[in-house]
Amino acid sequence: MEAIHHSQAFNFTSAVTGQVDPRPGIFGVNIPIAHIIGNDHMGPELPLTLSYSPLDNNDATYGLGFSDNLTRYNIESRILTLSTGQSYHVKEEKSECTFSHAEPKNFKLLKKNNALWVVYNTGISEKLTDYDTADNIKVVREIYSPAGNKLILDWENFGGFPRLISVSDQRDILLSVSYSSAGESISFDIWPYSDENYSITLVQKGIFLSTVTINTQQQLLTWSLAYSKYGRSSLRHKFLTQITTPTGLVERVEYKRNGHRLPQNHQLDNGAHSPVIIFDRLPYLPYVRSHIIEPSFGVLKQITSYEYSDKNFLGYGGQINELTLYGQDYLYNVENNYQYDSIAIQHNWTENESYLTIRTYNSFHLMIEQKQQTKADNGNILCEKVNQIKYYADVTKSFAEQVPQYQMPKEHTVTWRADGDYRVEKSLSEYDEYCNIILQQDFDETKTLFTYYDVNGEAGTCPAEPNGFKRFLKEQTIYPAKSDFQTPIRKTQYKYDSYPIRNSDSLLADKMVLLSAEYYFSDNAPIRREEIQYYKDATSTNHGRLLEKNVWVNENGNETASFKEQYQWSTLNNNSQIRCITKLTGLKDNLSVSKEQCWTSRAYRLIMEKDTQNNITQYSYNKLGQIISNTLNFDTQYENRMEYSWSFGESGIPISVMMTDTFGNAYKINMDGQGRLVEKYYFTQQVPHGFKIEARQYNLFGKLSSTTHYDLLNPGEASENICQTTVSLKYDHWKENVSQEYNNETLVNDIYDPVKNLSWQQIVSLVDNRDVSSIIKKEYNTRGQLIRLVQLKTDTVTKYTVWQFFYDGLGRIRKTIDESDNITLFEYDEFDRVTKQILADGTTIKKGYKDGLPIQISLTAKEGTEKILGTQQFDSLGRLTSSQIGGRNVTLYYQGASPAPHQVTNADGSVINYQYIPALNNAIAEIRFGEITRKLEYEAVSGRLNKISENTGMSHTFIYNAAGQLNQEQITLPNQVQRTNYYRYSLANQLTSYTGADN
Repeated sequence: MEAIHHSQAFNFTSAVTGQVDPRPGIFGVNIPIAHIIGNDHMGPELPLTLSYSPLDNNDATYGLGFSDNLTRYNIESRILTLSTGQSYHVKEEKSECTFSHAEPKNFKLLKKNNALWVVYNTGISEKLTDYDTADNIKVVREIYSPAGNKLILDWENFGGFPRLISVSDQRDILLSVSYSSAGESISFDIWPYSDENYSITLVQKGIFLSTVTINTQQQLLTWSLAYSKYGRSSLRHKFLTQITTPTGLVERVEYKRNGHRLPQNHQLDNGAHSPVIIFDRLPYLPYVRSHIIEPSFGVLKQITSYEYSDKNFLGYGGQINELTLYGQDYLYNVENNYQYDSIAIQHNWTENESYLTIRTYNSFHLMIEQKQQTKADNGNILCEKVNQIKYYADVTKSFAEQVPQYQMPKEHTVTWRADGDYRVEKSLSEYDEYCNIILQQDFDETKTLFTYYDVNGEAGTCPAEPNGFKRFLKEQTIYPAKSDFQTPIRKTQYKYDSYPIRNSDSLLADKMVLLSAEYYFSDNAPIRREEIQYYKDATSTNHGRLLEKNVWVNENGNETASFKEQYQWSTLNNNSQIRCITKLTGLKDNLSVSKEQCWTSRAYRLIMEKDTQNNITQYSYNKLGQIISNTLNFDTQYENRMEYSWSFGESGIPISVMMTDTFGNAYKINMDGQGRLVEKYYFTQQVPHGFKIEARQYNLFGKLSSTTHYDLLNPGEASENICQTTVSLKYDHWKENVSQEYNNETLVNDIYDPVKNLSWQQIVSLVDNRDVSSIIKKEYNTRGQLIRLVQLKTDTVTKYTVWQFFYDGLGRIRKTIDESDNITLFEYDEFDRVTKQILADGTTIKKGYKDGLPIQISLTAKEGTEKILGTQQFDSLGRLTSSQIGGRNVTLYYQGASPAPHQVTNADGSVINYQYIPALNNAIAEIRFGEITRKLEYEAVSGRLNKISENTGMSHTFIYNAAGQLNQEQITLPNQVQRTNYYRYSLANQLTSYTGADN
């Protein structure tokens, strides 16, 4: 929808429900309706969302201020609004339309014959209403994926405005929309012909959206919206100021009535839709001055207040030098170096300090600086983090003179300041005229270069881009940061192939381009090659799915076939499920294993997994997508089911979930309105009515402030003995956790100083003589890697030990110096595996690899000869098949896909045979060694070990209570009486008593 005040500031709004946009200072809300992915999840994708802005003056469909995210073009005003929320003023309508703003590079608006198309550089295409129809607003009618799969959107005309009535893929209706006769309610029926069907109903009061209700047939969840009037007497001057969720969470804002001043002496196009009329009505634009979140359930509310500079996103106080056309951003024509600011403030009343976030924007609405400050009540800045960003945009030039990549960052500087000291990190980036990144220099000066294929492609490696965008990555090269060690340059090259597409007769393009190969190099030597194949049947929805992937590895200059992955896709149960069978084959010995997965075809929720040993796990969900059960080893004697029960806003609890196992033991988690754990209860036979085992509290900023764990030492007995452990968390000026204080008078300090880039840890006893531990001090490099570890005595000066760590330009550790000044050196191969370790005495340890696995280790003493300590061999599934250590050979044999050996032959020729239970994570069921047979028995559902017995007469029995805690051990040795050990545990599974057989 077109807004009262056109500004590119809104092109930066992120899709977050209930947030204040710090640029214009308005409360924006996003309501997700449905995430639709059609054609057996092969696309295209439509995340249908309603967004609110008080500056949107259109109330034709969803209520004043609300609009959907569907592309539309108003041929009268020439405003194109994309699904991303970005809006553009079309300068000239022709075969490829031009824009009054800088020419976008991520999409094109094309006019072919009578059709209007929006084509994105992702390969997505949108076909709008035919140009010669009577509709002034052209809406998206068809959406195509790069493979040519499509969604069809049907509309109807209502009062001169189009409104959506359905969305379909090439098989079914995925969304239907119905409107009440009086227009006071709208119902969205999502996946109407699926078991996953649910509906969302919008109800309006007058011209305002009042409630949003999700109906899953099992439950109704309602969000309520409230408005406040700002401005003059017009009803349309009401702003959305409060949202109440079904969990009881209340989010509200307060606006300042006389907020942003509107531009003075502006030059505006006085056409039929001139915003001058709006300006005359509204000399001020209200802005948010406070944002309050009330999570409910006794949790502290979070308050953020806002302040703004006199200059603002509309251009007040700036000289506008050019005529501003309807639909253009006023600020883009303001004089050079125009900047405006916003400040978000949170007060910490307990520590007498405030947290400020100060954002500064330029005339292109790009954030050029963000300061995060902590201030004392006297105004002193206690600490500060400053992010400064430089862009390609040149504020000394007019908007028309900007380069296409003007919004892309060139330089990012981060500065930490505190106590008169500071630290600076800087990164650089470069982009081409298509807004593709071509260079990235990280804080540690690691450089990554990117090159791209030309739009016309290259013979043999990349076809032409179907829609004329430069976007296919050709090569990526990583130049390591400077270091004292020789470090290889890493390079990856990419190859692409073209494929036919579905519905090619209806599209502008007739092919799609997919990645077909990747080549990896280390110092220009090839180390890995991957080739990819896809389904090529354009009559099938599987067209374009991954079919096969082959991988070759080059080790020590020899290329060997490593493995192959094959994918078999199909649909089940009248197309309601999507199945994929993945087969992995090791190419050196042709061993293969397969696994299977199934998803629902609409929401794409995983409902079944079958592992390589045919163990099946099933999942089920409610209509909201929350899991309600998962079943291990389905339909076998080992079936183990966990059930989940969800509730919202019941009995004063915002959100609650009960997790119940097969034996009836259960955990119940109660959460606040933001979904954070507040209470946790445990239910078992010993405490059938539940016992609180955990409670959490949060501070004014939503961070955890304390956790209390409760335990029942004698569960099931009449006299309860309850103990509790509480840990309180404290935060520093940076709002980072620095200490944990326990109710046993123990304090654990763990402090990180971002200015010095170091941390230190210490444990302090707060009782009696205040015993303290030594201090562990750690220093880090710009990668965050440990470079120096110092253990200090309690005087904080005297050193116990010092360790130093040195890295190469790829972040690999190359040298260590321990507390005795012993130096150890490390060398690596092209796959970043340690190949050589040189110890302080000159001893060298070497490691050899093959097929990605370690096969040999040797040791060479200083000036001595190399001695092989051990060798190993593996099959292509990565399972150890033989080893030789100290001249002793061991051979291992496997059955099927089992990861554990069924037979082991030792160096002396003795053989050990194993049997396993795959359903219990390959628990050992039997061991046979010579004449001795040992059997292990398990509780089938839980997998708990019940008994160990041997044919020698030995037995070892384990007896548990209903909660799964060990009560008794009964041990019988040959020709001896049975011995029994007794155990007792607290509810939290802490051992409270043990009685041995000899007691």
